Amino acid sequence: MPRAYTAGDISLKPAGRSCVLASMDLLTTLAALVTALATALTAPLAGPVEHRIEQTFTVAPGSLVAIDLRGGSIDVRPGEGRTVRIVLIQRVRDASGREAERVRADARVEITQNGDVVRLFARGPSGLQRFWQPRLEMRAEAWVPPDVGLALDTAGGAVTVTGARTAAIEASTAGGRIRIDGSGGPVRASTSGGAIQVGVAGGSLHADTSGGSITIGRVDAAARDIRLRTSGGSIRVGIDPRARLAIDAATSGGRVTVEGLPLVVTRHTRSRVVARLNDGGAPLEASTSGGSIRIAAVGSTTRYAATR
Repeated sequence: MPRAYTAGDISLKPAGRSCVLASMDLLTTLAALVTALATALTAPLAGPVEHRIEQTFTVAPGSLVAIDLRGGSIDVRPGEGRTVRIVLIQRVRDASGREAERVRADARVEITQNGDVVRLFARGPSGLQRFWQPRLEMRAEAWVPPDVGLALDTAGGAVTVTGARTAAIEASTAGGRIRIDGSGGPVRASTSGGAIQVGVAGGSLHADTSGGSITIGRVDAAARDIRLRTSGGSIRVGIDPRARLAIDAATSGGRVTVEGLPLVVTRHTRSRVVARLNDGGAPLEASTSGGSIRIAAVGSTTRYAATR
């Protein structure tokens, strides 16, 4: 017997058709969104846009060049005459020219000279950066006379100082290696995440890393106060046999070896050596928690052995 529809049954028919149409509209909209997203993701990205800021200054012997970079590498080379040349390279990836200009406008850059101090201060855009937004990369390059001091600090990148210098060097990075060819003045180098290489230590040297090895090509005969510490790597030190040093080398995770030096040893175990070279003098302390230590004689004519 045929079913008899009630008024309630009949009234539901138009509502059911509306639901079907609404579902079809929703699917169409979702399909359009997926297509747009796929197009955006597969579209070719804009190439990097690079911008250079450059200034030069005249300095006297004993002046200071200070570079404070919040992310990026620092590269210092010998300068000519009494001129300091500072270059900041800003690079914006995956952005149009207009977008790159907007990102650079949000950054803070100061290059100044105040008395005998030349200073570069650079920060990226403030605020939270989304992963899909164009990002600003920076690196600093400087040409500085050898008798001008250096204070170099970056929050994330390598620090390189090329050429022999006579003035003090301070180099610090939170996330990269440090390479210094050498200086007759005091050198301080510290990094939280990389190796430290110094070609020649002609004065005092303090090197400290939490995550890498330390290599010193040569401790000069006139060197004084050498202190090397790493929490996660080996230590390699070349020493001019004419140096007068009080050596104390210790490791918690390896072996200490000394080669080719006429030492007077007061303590010698697998993990520690305490000795005097040429009746002692300046301290040379080396310690590591996670590697071996090797100390060896090198010729006095060796130049920048750690970095060449």
